[in-house]
Amino acid sequence: MEPLSLLANWAIPKIGESLLEIVSGKGWDSLTQALTKSDVEKAIKAGEDAVKEWEKQLEPSQLLFFHAPPDGLNGVKNFLGGYFTNAAVLAELQKPLINQGQPDREILIRVFLQEAETTNIKLNQDSLTPWIETFVNAYFQHTVTYLKFQVAKQDYCEQLANWFDDVKFAGIAVPGQEVEKSEKLAQIFVMPDVVEEVSTASTWERELLAGESREKL
Repeated sequence: MEPLSLLANWAIPKIGESLLEIVSGKGWDSLTQALTKSDVEKAIKAGEDAVKEWEKQLEPSQLLFFHAPPDGLNGVKNFLGGYFTNAAVLAELQKPLINQGQPDREILIRVFLQEAETTNIKLNQDSLTPWIETFVNAYFQHTVTYLKFQVAKQDYCEQLANWFDDVKFAGIAVPGQEVEKSEKLAQIFVMPDVVEEVSTASTWERELLAGESREKL
């Protein structure tokens, strides 16, 4: 049996939107300001893909949702759509997005079991813990990678803004002010050619170089 497509087409955008609402409600910092719905959706998709890869190693009877239909009111996709938009689940998933560590797996498992009982979804409970672990590990790693990238980008841009009094990029006029300069740099983290304007050599330097040249002759 091929691994199920775990989430319906509408589910990932809905989860991403719900997470962003929670994060923005806590106030934006310099990192979360750059967080987009697409970034969150990619992290959720990374978790889904990791679970699907893990399921390929299992016998059909070992699959978490082996006894449940994929579609319908009591189907897997509808169940997971409800689970991942549950307030308690969202509260855990938002943690890495605001630098509060990993989601609590025990809470996620407990809510999973409660939701399954409420919606009458039959689970292969031996596979529940590794299913949650696989999803959370991939989701967390993806969000950590994103945040590390944002930190590196921010540091890189700030260093350039501090070192160069005047920086020019091909096709982009960058003012000397550090704030405006950092904003431009953040938009082009993969840097194009950079040219630093330097003063021309002084009269003394030119005379010194000319003297050295005559001595060599």
